[in-house]
Amino acid sequence: MANKPEKPTENTMEEKEEKEKKESFGLHLDLLMDSMEETRFKKKYSELIEKLVHETHFNDVEVESLLIIYYKLAKENMKTEKYKEKSVTKEQFRDFLHCALDMTDDTLMDRIFVSLDRMPGSTITMETYAHALSLMLRGTLEEKINFCFRIGIF
Repeated sequence: MANKPEKPTENTMEEKEEKEKKESFGLHLDLLMDSMEETRFKKKYSELIEKLVHETHFNDVEVESLLIIYYKLAKENMKTEKYKEKSVTKEQFRDFLHCALDMTDDTLMDRIFVSLDRMPGSTITMETYAHALSLMLRGTLEEKINFCFRIGIF
């Protein structure tokens, strides 16, 4: 008689998740960033990540991954003298929407950016970026409907 594997109980599943959380400290999210840069990033933005986990529909790893994408886009702007602060431009945000979310309507992407960007200038903040993606990717139906009305689709 062959031994059948036991079904995992709730306790073992919880223990496994807890173990994964402890081991995830060494998790390297972006292979294009060296580990020191990623560590500095996590330390610098840890409070913002924690805040966004509570304010958005993402977990901590997802927020961290999205903010790393933002960080890398913003880092490109620092190479030019035009942008002194790390921020994502309207063009970069449009490219991101096109590549990541397959949006092709220029007018729609412009309306989305204008509705998000309440600050003067043509850049978007890290926090606004995370909230926008939370809304578009994981927002409730009511949140999405309100956003559509705000950008003037209906």
